[in-house]
Amino acid sequence: MIAYIFIYLLAASLLFCWIVTKAYKKICENSKKYDNLEKILLDIRDGKKTFFREKRRAIRLQREMSAKLINAYSEENMKILNIGYGGALLRTSHNLKAGDAIKMKAYLPLFAQPIDIGARVVRVNRFNAEASPAMVDAGVEFKKMDSMDEQKLSETIDVLIAKNNVAFN
Repeated sequence: MIAYIFIYLLAASLLFCWIVTKAYKKICENSKKYDNLEKILLDIRDGKKTFFREKRRAIRLQREMSAKLINAYSEENMKILNIGYGGALLRTSHNLKAGDAIKMKAYLPLFAQPIDIGARVVRVNRFNAEASPAMVDAGVEFKKMDSMDEQKLSETIDVLIAKNNVAFN
């Protein structure tokens, strides 16, 4: 009888040790995940890494196109670096600021005539500050476009994405 009790206690002890070992391994795995998360958060805080959330609601077409920035006195050539249904990234030497309302003509590859776009600058990244003229990458959100120009833009983006598979979010 004592032998059965001893075997039962030994089996229960082994089962308990196995359960504790599994739980410990799981805790160690989760601890490593949290250590990595903590390191990432500390790197973001210290400026070693950046973190952002994509704010675009539509895809962008990675394709350079010509455009002109139109103001009351002149038209200035610039490049469209990427374009989507609701906005674009422009490269220009014009001194743009976030919040500026602009008018531009975009030369789409499928159409002979440019389309007219009213847009708002949502972000600006200046580079080559020492160069003359300094360059600016400006993200713009399209605000005003007539229906025909909107249709031309949509058609161009759809065709180029289907043809080249060059879209990104």
